[in-house]
Amino acid sequence: MNSLAASRLFVRSVISKLHLTTTSRPMQAAEAGAVVLGPRICWAAELAEFERVEIYIETRNLRVFGHVRFGIEGEVHVTQAIGPLMQPGDIVRIAAHAWLAEPTAPAAERIVHLVRVDDGNRVIEFRRAVARSITLDPESFPLPPSSDSVASLNALARAEAMD
Repeated sequence: MNSLAASRLFVRSVISKLHLTTTSRPMQAAEAGAVVLGPRICWAAELAEFERVEIYIETRNLRVFGHVRFGIEGEVHVTQAIGPLMQPGDIVRIAAHAWLAEPTAPAAERIVHLVRVDDGNRVIEFRRAVARSITLDPESFPLPPSSDSVASLNALARAEAMD
């Protein structure tokens, strides 16, 4: 059996309730099909530049795929190449996926990054959860415990946080 047949697609990162701030026509090839996010959101979700993501536009019930570009904090910008029907103010959710060789892979490979933002698209909380798999009959054996770690970020300025 080849390794691709045994692989499963898992959600790796989810950023919920982002407010789309702008849309534009792509000016360069690297911008075509891009969603531009602030670096702190990308850090919390562990997204890399040019990583493929799914963009779900909750306001319009649409789903498109694009790639991440780094931009200015608080801005969520899409190029019209991927979102000609999107408008500023739309609520979007961004998800990244990863292939996992097997459901019982080491915990470090099964970490899901869940990010919450405020109305200004600033990270207010991020959660790390390990995806669990059920390998034994749950009627005979208890589910493995969930392991979530939560980090809440306050709105202190960087200088205040350093003191």
